[in-house]
Amino acid sequence: MGRGTGTVTQADVLKCPPGVALMCYNLTLDAVPPGTTAEDIAYIYNAAGTGASIRDNVFHAHRGNGILLFSPDSGVTDNEFTEVPNQGITIGPYHAAFSQGPVPDHVVVRGNSFHGGDVGSVDVLVTSVIRKTGVPGNQTNAVDGPSQIVITDNHLRNPAYPAVNVAVGDHIHLSNDRIASDSSAATGAPAPAVRLSAGSEITVRDLSVRVVGGVTAAVEIGCGVTDVNPSRWTIRSGQIPPILDLRPQCR
Repeated sequence: MGRGTGTVTQADVLKCPPGVALMCYNLTLDAVPPGTTAEDIAYIYNAAGTGASIRDNVFHAHRGNGILLFSPDSGVTDNEFTEVPNQGITIGPYHAAFSQGPVPDHVVVRGNSFHGGDVGSVDVLVTSVIRKTGVPGNQTNAVDGPSQIVITDNHLRNPAYPAVNVAVGDHIHLSNDRIASDSSAATGAPAPAVRLSAGSEITVRDLSVRVVGGVTAAVEIGCGVTDVNPSRWTIRSGQIPPILDLRPQCR
């Protein structure tokens, strides 16, 4: 679940409610994640097995997203994304109403290329959402997101929208990624090339940003980001500010 993990210590067969033609169980956990509510959805975290390997594919002009990845210990390598209308690669649950999960960890996104597509779409989105009534979309970011995510050696586009968006996550590592203007993408409102909204232990190494315009910064650091050291990040962005740190405005 988006609030944390627990280990099942006991499973007892339970009589299912009327109309449910399944096996039902009462599960006992070693600990309940803080903030857990009756509306939360629990997933069998290790049911995905040893993880997915998605490589050497072309995702072109289809409906919706390119890859929705919830499986831990996975790799997305050497794929081409062209004219994908929504996110190219989404790591973690992005829509609470769809009962997506689990929240993955230890994922490598390497050597992929992106071009074309709609303004407002993101090449790589790292996220995790949970249900929350009374807010727009009836969902909000989880406290914890995907972890141990490596995004490296990718060629990303910048349609005046973040090419990489970390909505929430920890131990996220970007290295040797290239972001360049894509002539097939229209111009949108100014935005950073990489947006870090919430999370911890995030590093950026050897990031290159070459765009025509409409970019506020190579990397934007949001109010929910902790335990980072931007002075050690290496970014080449020409006349574009390498870092826009919004955290002083949030205090």
